Amino acid sequence: MPLLLLVQLWLGCRSAYKTEPRTERSGKSSRKREPPSTTAIFPNLADDAELLLFINGEKVLTNHIVWQPNSRFKSVGEGVLEGERVQMSTEIQCDMDGRWKTLRLKMPIHSTAIYRTTGDGADLVQPDGTTNSVILEKGSLPFPGLEGLNLFAAYYDFKKGGTQVFPVVVPHKKAREISLRVIRSLHAPFGRTQIFLREFEMILGDEMTALVLVDPGGRLIRSEMPTEDSVFIRKEFLFLR
Repeated sequence: MPLLLLVQLWLGCRSAYKTEPRTERSGKSSRKREPPSTTAIFPNLADDAELLLFINGEKVLTNHIVWQPNSRFKSVGEGVLEGERVQMSTEIQCDMDGRWKTLRLKMPIHSTAIYRTTGDGADLVQPDGTTNSVILEKGSLPFPGLEGLNLFAAYYDFKKGGTQVFPVVVPHKKAREISLRVIRSLHAPFGRTQIFLREFEMILGDEMTALVLVDPGGRLIRSEMPTEDSVFIRKEFLFLR
């Protein structure tokens, strides 16, 4: 399996947009108070788990994820691909108000990032090292990759139901929307009891369609891209592959 395919599956996206030139800023300092950000407040998710990535039925990565409520998400994956050891990571950090502030993606072949600047301004670091300055939409969410798609489920309004759309930003792509809807509910065996799960269909334009299974606490159980025959799955739920 090519390394590029692994990177694309980790990100949950297929192809990168061309980079755009950065707008130069004036070197003059300003004493004006920074405008408040309207980016989304990070969800109250708590988790510490091991996920396994399977592609075409073959285990490729062992992935450790940590969610800290209203403050941080970190994911580190390690494995062996084509005889070479690879490591990939995703990290989201928040400001003092609990709004996400940075997203860092480290891949074997490149790194990308989002750094929120003032208000809703942000710098997007592209795979080639160039930086684009953008204005984020109100309520924007960072795209955490397949292993963090339960982030979007945390904002879903079950009372409203139906298909719901959220603004999302990906470092190497133009800001766009992600849509999600609940497609089924089920009970799965867990030890001597049963656990209630919901499955979401999440669509990011023509780049990604994923099926995401979460538990009542918002923890990721399984994240699957059927068209790519790839799935992240919680270690203790391998029977759901």
